Amino acid sequence: MRTFKLIFAVALVAGLTGCTTTNVLNSSSSKSSQSKYKSVNDVRRSFGRSTLQTDSRLQRMANEQARFMARSKRMRHTAVSGQTFTVRLKRSGYSGLAAENIAEGYKTKGETMDAWVRSRPHRKNMLNRRMKRYGLGVVETDHPTRGRRKYWALILGG
Repeated sequence: MRTFKLIFAVALVAGLTGCTTTNVLNSSSSKSSQSKYKSVNDVRRSFGRSTLQTDSRLQRMANEQARFMARSKRMRHTAVSGQTFTVRLKRSGYSGLAAENIAEGYKTKGETMDAWVRSRPHRKNMLNRRMKRYGLGVVETDHPTRGRRKYWALILGG
């Protein structure tokens, strides 16, 4: 039985506050064959929130984080040379409220969105009314013991 991890982090750059929570979800846990959500904006619309715009800085960050996780074959918020989410955010030139959702093992964007919706902290990130922009990265790679895997990174910004 395959299990998938989801990790959550929030950083408020102005105050540099943050937290990390880990959730382990079983692939058979209440997941239907048809994904309910196809995008972060589908999630937001279904909960009565405004849609988000893509942001090139957040997109680059999400792509970099997904690539890093795929290369290291590990799901984590800390990237190359121990750079935390907050450090990566500052390096990108983005300031203000931001959050990062990451996931491993889900085959489609819809499955990933469904899993994040089922996880209270991830759902809270996606539905935060102060968020206005996002970037979503995904990289697929071969894992030595688990076969083909996708690594997902969603960066949200206010």
